[in-house]
Amino acid sequence: IQTTIREILKIERGDKCEICGTKSPKSLGVFHIMPVSTHPRLRFSFENILLAGWLDCAGKCHFTWHKNYFKAQEINKKIQKLRGDDYIVRLSALHATTPRLDKIRVGMIEVGLKAHLEKLKNGKK
Repeated sequence: IQTTIREILKIERGDKCEICGTKSPKSLGVFHIMPVSTHPRLRFSFENILLAGWLDCAGKCHFTWHKNYFKAQEINKKIQKLRGDDYIVRLSALHATTPRLDKIRVGMIEVGLKAHLEKLKNGKK
């Protein structure tokens, strides 16, 4: 599912690290703003996901966020600029109101995402 989400976001947002702007990093992947470990219901929520490079973008943004507390604070400021001052409150509210992700719901999400990706690839929105 993460691969499908990444492909959708690359089409919709562009093939770049949304945090530093590096175009087409090879390690471009999904970056969960609110960690999945504490906010599992936001795992597939596009509002909670940015595209970010791991090691080959200018800021090594995803890796740095996980490994360097002080640089992570700088990245959080960039996220706040991208998502708005109240992004944590909005994402927390979304997590609180999103149903639990059981196998059936995840399967439905996967089918919907794959259909959405196919529409995007065929030039339909």
